[in-house]
Amino acid sequence: MTMVSIPKESCLYTASYCEENVYKFIDRFQSNFNEIYAVFISNPRQQCVIWGQKLSDKPFEKPVCWDYHVIVIAKTVEDLYVFDLDTVLPFPSNFKEYMSRCFNPKLKLFLHGGLSLLSTLGIFFDVLKGESF
Repeated sequence: MTMVSIPKESCLYTASYCEENVYKFIDRFQSNFNEIYAVFISNPRQQCVIWGQKLSDKPFEKPVCWDYHVIVIAKTVEDLYVFDLDTVLPFPSNFKEYMSRCFNPKLKLFLHGGLSLLSTLGIFFDVLKGESF
């Protein structure tokens, strides 16, 4: 398996501007991939709980609650990758690893009635093709 090599340091980054960061990433690197997508993560309450974010002092114990977050999902012939400039996970991350660690169902915060915070708030993924973003 060939690993995609785009150093995080080579990406334009401004804190709290994930949408713009993703736009710049896609504009610069889309030719490196078979398919590339901008993925908006949100919900009607604008409260998206995501683990593994560098804004947290304990990224896998204390999730961050974003109003929305935007990441890149890119496909090569061999694999699917996530590029999230705000995560402490490797850059890029394997899609399955990113999803299981950042939206980890084992790390549930329980509310009244045993409902998890994730299922109560819901997480919606709006996937846009890179060329139309």
